[in-house]
Amino acid sequence: MKNSIRVLGLILAMLLCTNSSYAQFSTYGPDQRYQSYIYENETLSIPPLRTDMSKDCMVGYIAMDSISKMVPIEEVLNSPLSTSLDSMRVAARFMYAVTEYSPKLLRNYMFVTRDILQTGHYLSFPANSYYGLNHAIQSRINEFGKDYAMLCLAHYILRVRVDQVISGVDTTYPGEPIPWTNVSCTVIQRIKGIYLPNNCKYEAKREKSDKIQVVGDNCLNFGYPTFWNTNTGFDSQRGKNTSTTMRMVNPGEEYYVFLVQMAYNDNADVLVPVNQLETSGGLFKISNGMVEDESDFWGLGKNPMDADFYTYIMNLIKNLKLWWVK
Repeated sequence: MKNSIRVLGLILAMLLCTNSSYAQFSTYGPDQRYQSYIYENETLSIPPLRTDMSKDCMVGYIAMDSISKMVPIEEVLNSPLSTSLDSMRVAARFMYAVTEYSPKLLRNYMFVTRDILQTGHYLSFPANSYYGLNHAIQSRINEFGKDYAMLCLAHYILRVRVDQVISGVDTTYPGEPIPWTNVSCTVIQRIKGIYLPNNCKYEAKREKSDKIQVVGDNCLNFGYPTFWNTNTGFDSQRGKNTSTTMRMVNPGEEYYVFLVQMAYNDNADVLVPVNQLETSGGLFKISNGMVEDESDFWGLGKNPMDADFYTYIMNLIKNLKLWWVK
């Protein structure tokens, strides 16, 4: 089959939520990251369709499954690099819907299909479609649009209030321990991310007993290497931009955060900011009704009004969800 992205095109053709719980880690030791783990341990149907999914999300999963049955790995990975921009954007539209519904479900799907070639019914892995498209977006980012790339590459786009920040040398990191910053926050508004990963359960030690305290549905934990650089670019562009160090966030502050669920080990993921595209590192601070955008990434100026920033993002998402081949 010449072009897997065309196969995808044929297949595709067919909260604001509030909570008073206070998000925090249970201890101040050097190993808090394990408390933020997102585990891939769910039993799934293949593809993992749900009745509350949008049509775009369902089609995205059906497309990944169908492509992996018909198209070899190399072609799945390489064809998005040479397909038309319209075709790539249509694929991105449906992949956006897949990640918007639940990045945790997508990662679980990749996990349970990691040995699927052994069945004899598949020529590639469903994960190849996702990562092949992501790589094409990164490689063709100027053509695709950096603003749309940020929306598509981020798994979660949220407005959050920071509740707790812990920095230290993380001894859970495989290999040499590294300085790591852990952030617990309360989600005020969900822009992308219908289902949060439920990574806020922690052991809360009391005076006379140990209990498991379950923080509400609007709690989220994420983290990043303390001295991580931002605006680094991708692949061939890496290092060409002037990079800065990730900002330190503080309890009580509010941010628009752009996060990605990243593999940590064979069985668990963690959430980290999308740090490659601009100097804020995917963390846009909200202060006095204005948003800090140090590199004017969105083209609204370095300090746009909060309402203007939100409206602009939502309009981009609205456009993205209408992409089709002309």
